[in-house]
Amino acid sequence: MNGNKEFEIIEHHKIKHINAFLIHIVYRNFHMHSDFELLFILDGSCLITLKDSVLSLSPGDSIIINPCEMHEIDTNGKGITAMILQFSGHFCFDYYPSLRNTRFRTGNLRAQFSNNNKYSEFVAQIKALVMSYYKEEDYFELNCVRSLITIVKTCLCTLDCIQINESEYYSQKKRNERIQRISSYIDDNYLYPIQLKDLAALEQLTVTHMSHFFKENFGVTFQEYITGIRLEHALLIAGKERASIAALSELSGFSDPKYLSKAFFAKFGYSIKEYINDSHSKNKNLQNNHYKQPKALQTFIPRDEALKILQSELNQ
Repeated sequence: MNGNKEFEIIEHHKIKHINAFLIHIVYRNFHMHSDFELLFILDGSCLITLKDSVLSLSPGDSIIINPCEMHEIDTNGKGITAMILQFSGHFCFDYYPSLRNTRFRTGNLRAQFSNNNKYSEFVAQIKALVMSYYKEEDYFELNCVRSLITIVKTCLCTLDCIQINESEYYSQKKRNERIQRISSYIDDNYLYPIQLKDLAALEQLTVTHMSHFFKENFGVTFQEYITGIRLEHALLIAGKERASIAALSELSGFSDPKYLSKAFFAKFGYSIKEYINDSHSKNKNLQNNHYKQPKALQTFIPRDEALKILQSELNQ
């Protein structure tokens, strides 16, 4: 999975159509994936903002995000540990091609199950799949495929979903290709003073049309989106090296240090200076300061640690 792009094309390294991992996330700006994504919160709380809704998730909660559905993950600086299962819409296409055209309703999955026992069984299936994916024992590929078939069927039978027709599918595919071009252009040029008119010229649209397209498909305005991109990079740099606010501003694409400071405070509720000092403090007290954060905004949990966490979860 390419973590540098806000449009993420999932790479299935072990098993075709399937990807699974444990991850620690502090903040992810608006981005989307080419696959379905099941996200389960193991520890911490967050707000996930999608096109038409904002969901508050706590430990034990989960969400399924549709392919190419823009979403932002904000933990208010505290961080979450999450278990993620990603699978292609073409999984089992020869046997159930309708999955490619399925779109699930946004919402906390726990609330869509008729009782806690059924939800617990569903979550246990996901944990078992991810455990098998990490352990790579004999025939683990078959175990993962079998488990995913059960998980997908449970989703189809339990969750609210719709089937889009072929015309809508290809219309969405064309739209998503445009979104990918736009997001890639912003990723490549966020350090420069790009404007909405640049994107309009790229796509041969009027500025008004591009403004409406951006808001409709990214869920935020162009200015809000690019500010989020720049903030994300400012956070990454500040976590890795001690730098002045002026230097961070220049390195992350902000035109003025005051603009960076204002945008940071508006987004996270504390100052960029506090974040810089905390990231390099030798005596951290994680329990007493709400803005204490790890250096990385997104950290994939190593295999051995992930297995310990999963075993602990399965033993509960």
